[in-house]
Amino acid sequence: MAIFFAAVGGTPEDLQRLKAAASAALSRELGNAPIEAAEAPGLFAVWHELGIWAPVSHHRLADGSLALLAGEPILQQDGQRVSQTEALARFAGGELRALLQQSHGTFCGLRLDPAHTRLHAFTDKLGVRTLYTGQHRGIHFFTNARWLLQGMGEAIALQPDPQGVLEIASMAFPLAERTRYLGIRACYGAELIEATAAGAHRLTYHDWQDLTPLDPAKPYEVELYETFLQAVRDRQGEAQEQTAFLSGGMDSRLIAASLAHSGIRLNTLNFAPSDTQDLTFGRMAAQALGTRHFEFPLGPDNFDSKQIQTISAWKAQDGGRNFDRRIWSGDGGSVGLGHVYLDEQIVQLATERRYDEAASLLCRKNKWGVPSRALRPRYRELARRLQAEVAAELRRWDRVPAKAAYLFLLLNDQRRHLIGHFETVHKKGFDFALPFFDARVIAKVLAGPNEDLLNHRVYNRILLALPGPIAQVPWQAYPGHDPCPIAVPQELKLRYQWEACYDEDDTKMLKDQHTAHCLSSALQPKSPMLSRGNLLAAWMLTKSGLRDQSFYGRYAEAVEQASR
Repeated sequence: MAIFFAAVGGTPEDLQRLKAAASAALSRELGNAPIEAAEAPGLFAVWHELGIWAPVSHHRLADGSLALLAGEPILQQDGQRVSQTEALARFAGGELRALLQQSHGTFCGLRLDPAHTRLHAFTDKLGVRTLYTGQHRGIHFFTNARWLLQGMGEAIALQPDPQGVLEIASMAFPLAERTRYLGIRACYGAELIEATAAGAHRLTYHDWQDLTPLDPAKPYEVELYETFLQAVRDRQGEAQEQTAFLSGGMDSRLIAASLAHSGIRLNTLNFAPSDTQDLTFGRMAAQALGTRHFEFPLGPDNFDSKQIQTISAWKAQDGGRNFDRRIWSGDGGSVGLGHVYLDEQIVQLATERRYDEAASLLCRKNKWGVPSRALRPRYRELARRLQAEVAAELRRWDRVPAKAAYLFLLLNDQRRHLIGHFETVHKKGFDFALPFFDARVIAKVLAGPNEDLLNHRVYNRILLALPGPIAQVPWQAYPGHDPCPIAVPQELKLRYQWEACYDEDDTKMLKDQHTAHCLSSALQPKSPMLSRGNLLAAWMLTKSGLRDQSFYGRYAEAVEQASR
């Protein structure tokens, strides 16, 4: 896996300055780690190899053509997966559109073509591996690391985009191709760009609105699970020992069961708080599957930190002696297969092409928005535009209105879901295997009936049909969705993830932090968008006990973080 920066066009002097700035940013972040480079008149690329997924993530041909990859394309030919090494060689050789259409993984990459002074850049079909692009003095540039752009100083002057900032603060993700910066675009899913000194041309190599038919001879849950199993097998490789997260929920369980039934030696990790369904059901699932299970219940901390601490503790106990720096993760399952954030009414409104009403309900149901009083008056209209922007994204999928709300979530929320992980993968030292984002799995979901998919209905049937004792272990269900049909033993008094008391220490810690942030943002604002007077009033009301206004601090912090 590579962290890269590449550019084409501009004057030789400007191109060299940009190359020097990108190389310096990589070196500052990575220390003594080796930085590699490829250069030809009119274009260049610099990158660092992380050594995950394959020993190297680049391939160079005799004519100077170079391919760089981040992630795992899962390239298929004649029904068989092509190795990562062979895939790299094929991407270096060209025919990119056909290769991308046959790839089902989560990845992004580049191809340098010195003979024609052009640069190709591409994303996976969902755009899960973020690829950023922009222009500078006639130069088109691309990178897969936001921190690299932030570290380039005056070479690329970054300015906050107020609309992008407010969308991130409202929903935790910006819409469409917007980012937190003006002039910096996050490439969309299934995007292939050809850039030269004369300009950039982009095309979409896959349209999710072209639905594939189901097999009428198979029950839907059988066909869906068979496709998921293939996605898991294609990511397994040759290693006979692998590692997966295993909580008390559904997504990690489906992965762990698929791996365990393949006969490999499976390590499973759980870091949920004590006395919770997440921890206890995960332990019960591990026992049913016969995995080597490691628990590391942690107190209040952020999710990424808990992951890192758990893996470090597991490795310190010699559990990770064969750890190959890949961990199977259930990211993408709750939306991709379970349809969280949606309900029958939202889907029906979209099906009837009543996109404004569907957007309004989506925003209300998921509590998207920033309280306008947290903002200075000139920015309040941007906050009020959120619903209209959501509706515009729903209209993008007007050929399949019954699937518009689902595709909206996939290509917005889920497409940005793992940005935080990808931005820190060089520090963590591990990456995720992500079968729920497999393009074949998503295609099968899109082909299925909404009445089966909503509320985890078909998902419940898949888990109940798993072979062996795992099918009798209860799982943690989402609030408002179909309940787990397996009874929980009455003697177990377990906390539920979505209860206020799930982790009271976390809840109190967050409220205290948000209250303090109201004051700090009022006294020393880190964003010109925030209303200092209203934040100070929120702090006073909360501290006095008259009214809990600590949530203002949460939004202030979100705006400040998104403005960086």
